[in-house]
Amino acid sequence: MSFILYDNIAAFNNDVRELLCEDETKNMVFLGNLSVGLSDENHTGWRDSSKWVMASVKRESRVVIAALMLPEDRLQLCTSDDISADDFVWLVAGFKDAKIAIPGVSAEHSLAEMYANSNGAKYSIVKRGRTYRLEHFSREIDTSSRIRLAENKDLSFLPFWWVGFFESAEVSDNFEAYARLIREKTLYILENEGIPVSMARIDQRLNHVCGLGMIYTPPYFRNKGYATKITASLTKLCLDNDYVAALSTDLANHTSNYIYQKIGYRAFCDTLEIDFLGDICD
Repeated sequence: MSFILYDNIAAFNNDVRELLCEDETKNMVFLGNLSVGLSDENHTGWRDSSKWVMASVKRESRVVIAALMLPEDRLQLCTSDDISADDFVWLVAGFKDAKIAIPGVSAEHSLAEMYANSNGAKYSIVKRGRTYRLEHFSREIDTSSRIRLAENKDLSFLPFWWVGFFESAEVSDNFEAYARLIREKTLYILENEGIPVSMARIDQRLNHVCGLGMIYTPPYFRNKGYATKITASLTKLCLDNDYVAALSTDLANHTSNYIYQKIGYRAFCDTLEIDFLGDICD
């Protein structure tokens, strides 16, 4: 067994990508972050991979755990199917020996619990989530709503919708984050009689899976079916391009869970976000 820390994202990607791609649905966030770090775009803030914590545990030459932590974020985990508690002991010990503090974990439910048990630290549950997946519509779904890519003119309201979606965020006078979404051509807007009423984003286009996210309708346009319409339309866009559609949600958000299942999404795996209590580097 060996624990490896990486200071180069290309080397980390070369070692762990095969493991991550064994299940793109479970690992779409992890894979999406790697794509950001590997891109040629100028990196600022969390996008600067030199500030990332990247590690793996290998059994002989095979990676059995991949771990990634972005600045001021929780540890993300991906493991092989034959993972054991002993493998996690190596990971926890590796971080402790390197004096790297792990404030929390965001991973598939069982993996988050395995890390916590190997760590021996007390923790609080921040969020219980669920990843949904859809390969084809099992019944007739209305996907006729007209959606369009976000444009520069939408910068008049996008910062406020961003705050509404992320809740804890603040409106910033730095429009770079919002402008990037427009440049990347990943954010879509649903209009009703020419008025923007809802948004959703294609977060990732992987080899086989297309991940949806940032699905948001402002409070004054809710309860009119707009979130269902834009989600269904974007899902069809993914399926028409031979992708499996996937998305994640907070289990506490009963509305979004109902909407996704109504469209035809089925639960794929549960996730857990936990924060450790106290100093875990002792």
